[in-house]
Amino acid sequence: MNKLTWQFFLFVILLGAVTACNQAGPDSTPATTIQSEVVTGHAPTASATPVVEPEVTATSQPAFTPTSVAAPQGQLALATYELRAGPGRAYELVDQIANNSTTLIIVSRTEDSGWYEVRVGSLQGWLPAEALASISHRELIPVNTELPPTPTVAPTPTELPPLEMAWLVTLEDVNGLSDTIGITDWTVEGDVQLNFRVCRAFLGVSTSFSSHSMVNCIFDGRRGDATLAQRIVWLQQNELLSYDAILIDSPYAAERNFLIYADTLSDRHIVFDAYQLHEGLMYWTSIDLKGELFQTPEQLFALEGPRIETLLYEMLLINFDRIQPNAPTPLPAEASRATPAPTPAIASDLHLDWVIPADELDVLTEPLGMGGWQLESEILWADRACRQFFGYSWSVSPNSAINCVFQASDEVSSLAEAVALLRTMGVIGPDAVALDSEFAAENAFALYADRALNGHTVFDGVFYHEGQIVWVSISLGTGSGMVPTDFLDDDHLIETFLHSVYLFNLDQVDF
Repeated sequence: MNKLTWQFFLFVILLGAVTACNQAGPDSTPATTIQSEVVTGHAPTASATPVVEPEVTATSQPAFTPTSVAAPQGQLALATYELRAGPGRAYELVDQIANNSTTLIIVSRTEDSGWYEVRVGSLQGWLPAEALASISHRELIPVNTELPPTPTVAPTPTELPPLEMAWLVTLEDVNGLSDTIGITDWTVEGDVQLNFRVCRAFLGVSTSFSSHSMVNCIFDGRRGDATLAQRIVWLQQNELLSYDAILIDSPYAAERNFLIYADTLSDRHIVFDAYQLHEGLMYWTSIDLKGELFQTPEQLFALEGPRIETLLYEMLLINFDRIQPNAPTPLPAEASRATPAPTPAIASDLHLDWVIPADELDVLTEPLGMGGWQLESEILWADRACRQFFGYSWSVSPNSAINCVFQASDEVSSLAEAVALLRTMGVIGPDAVALDSEFAAENAFALYADRALNGHTVFDGVFYHEGQIVWVSISLGTGSGMVPTDFLDDDHLIETFLHSVYLFNLDQVDF
């Protein structure tokens, strides 16, 4: 190969290599064409250009801020816990807090970490360490050096002896004391022994359908300082003394430092209660007596007061003696039985013979299917003569019948005025309603109906004749859902009975 050929091949190879190196890729920048200049002579010497270094500007760094740490917190370990005013259970109770997932803010602690002062909502107080299930940032909780003063713990009171049933009156005592009031054959109804009172109740034979009762109780109030008047209010609030009970004016009781209250029961018995307070113990003695028709507690006490107050007083003396035998009694030692006041003579122009007797009542009530009448009570006052009877009944309570003849005052001159007077006297109850009866209208009398406390239906007939008022009343056992008009039939049996008693009165009275 000659020299020219070799130079040609060498040129081709170099051209291919240059072409390959300048081949544009998909992201390549187009190649720059470099033109060669033919330099003739000597090229000038290049002088070194000084390199100017850029001035360094200091970058401002953010100021250092310390990271904020949350206040120490805790969670309750129990469902509820007592928050105290200081680090100890002797401190006053602030409130009881519940574990309702509310976070407690821990304010401080005691030096031994046995108690923690916490804040929950608007409350702040102390909890023992065992009340907290978890505590955060324990190391940040400061020690409280200004603790509230420790409360003074009251000395434990001397243990007092419990109340004893042996302090109360016995059955033998009751039978011996009640001979002056004519009640015998008592039985013990029951004993009650509680932490704050002991009681014993008795039942005695009565001439009425209801038994007499007697009660003796001792109440423990030795840890309090309530007065007798305050304890009376407590008895009323707990239904041991009726709000309707009246305070009896008794000089005998006042001299012996006890009070007597009286009230009328639903069975028309009258109960007398005596109360005495001594060295924290309150004594209660009680007895109920059968009251007569229309008799008030004051009227019965006027007749039987000396016997009643002496009986109640002697029961108190027995209690005192059994609690502290041979100790001086807080009451006067003199306890002689007072002589009952004689029953005053009543001047009256009325006569009990004018009122129907039991045998006549049996005859007149036979059409009603009633009978077995027994005299319950009779009274003869200056303005009235009355008899009350009890008879057989299919219900628990006996039927009752009353017949009275009243001497009307000069202000009464008509049947309407007679009815108004009996309403004022309480003879006809405030809830009694007038019944529309043709029979009553034809025979000129007023017919009323009422409901008794025992559920019986009561019918009252009121008659007026020449200054005399006649009242006839009868009660009947009443079935469930029955109303007074259910007893009024075409035969007028109720109205006929009431009118027949009135006719008997007319035959007996010399009008």
